[in-house]
Amino acid sequence: MSKQGGAAKIYKNKIHLTDLDSCRRYMARVINLMDDGEISGSEARDRGYCIKIIADLISEGELEGRIEELEELAQKKGRWSA
Repeated sequence: MSKQGGAAKIYKNKIHLTDLDSCRRYMARVINLMDDGEISGSEARDRGYCIKIIADLISEGELEGRIEELEELAQKKGRWSA
């Protein structure tokens, strides 16, 4: 589908990829759209690539947050000095 008319009509609402589960759900939608012939394989591949990048960024942010929590906990217990 064309960028001007197709993408706006496929989804009623904007897509918010804020966590890994939302990325998974959107990827499932993309696969279903491709299977139904509503988008091409190349468009599905492009979207999949973008979803993968966003999912990686989300994962990195979650890991960063967990590391910071562990560092704070370790400093409170006096076992690690940074």
